[in-house]
Amino acid sequence: MSLTVVAGLAGISYRQADYWCRKGFIHVPSKGSGIHRQVGPDEAAVLRTMARLVAAGLAPDAAARVARRGDGRGRYELADGVHITLVPQIQKGPSV
Repeated sequence: MSLTVVAGLAGISYRQADYWCRKGFIHVPSKGSGIHRQVGPDEAAVLRTMARLVAAGLAPDAAARVARRGDGRGRYELADGVHITLVPQIQKGPSV
């Protein structure tokens, strides 16, 4: 999936996602550049989780670390013995 599409699904701008990639928070293959960069499913999940954590008040570097500490069921480790649970988001479709 392209970085542009993943950013849109995460509710952030392409520029924000690109910045996070350049900072090393999101790992994308070196192939491609700009809007043509492809993001794998694992990194897409990290980006979506990171966007939610940043929106909740975490700094991007902390959000990136926490987003990689998930258990696959929405539970993330903030620190030893400190966990948060993210409730799955419902994707809203277009209004009619």
